[in-house]
Amino acid sequence: EDAGIKTRLQSASEMDKVAEPFIKRRAVRHLEKGRVVIFGAGTGNPYFTTDTAATLRAIEIDADVILKGTRVDGIYDSDPEKNADAVKYNSLTFDDVFEKNLKVMDMTAFTLSHENKLPIIVFDMNKDGNLLKLVQGEQIGTLVDLKKKKKEKEASVEHQLSFITHHSSFIIICNLSNFKYIMEELDVIVETVKEEMDAAMKHLD
Repeated sequence: EDAGIKTRLQSASEMDKVAEPFIKRRAVRHLEKGRVVIFGAGTGNPYFTTDTAATLRAIEIDADVILKGTRVDGIYDSDPEKNADAVKYNSLTFDDVFEKNLKVMDMTAFTLSHENKLPIIVFDMNKDGNLLKLVQGEQIGTLVDLKKKKKEKEASVEHQLSFITHHSSFIIICNLSNFKYIMEELDVIVETVKEEMDAAMKHLD
């Protein structure tokens, strides 16, 4: 909020001195008012990963996409940190991931996304400006959804552009160490949206 972004923190575990309890309707209302909602404490249950918690919250608030920030710039056929010849995918279907046995996120979270038709974009969150580029419609990382891949790279780019620019709510999965960076990126996004809205209003005048 020091950066001017209205924010609410909701926790799966009760800690009323620092956070609201997670209540779906309240979270959705915050989003409708243009606030950023931070979901903490996972699901409040043991044996569930942060990926699963984020996917569950995304489904509950009817988010349009999950943005999974990682150390690499998308999904590869093998670990790019260990294999210099690893091949990156621009887009995949959920079935492609199952068939190729690719590692996107933990299987419980991935299956939840698949069953609820919730797309996933995996991107490098350590590169400045990536989050802003994503919400502006640029092709960043790898898109996983239900639709079949287009054969041409340009078609894949066009699909991701149309997908992200026509959706407005998303869940970001990130490590706590990257939280400050994410909030700085969100600050830039808010300012950019304001500028675009002002320009649009001037054009209407």
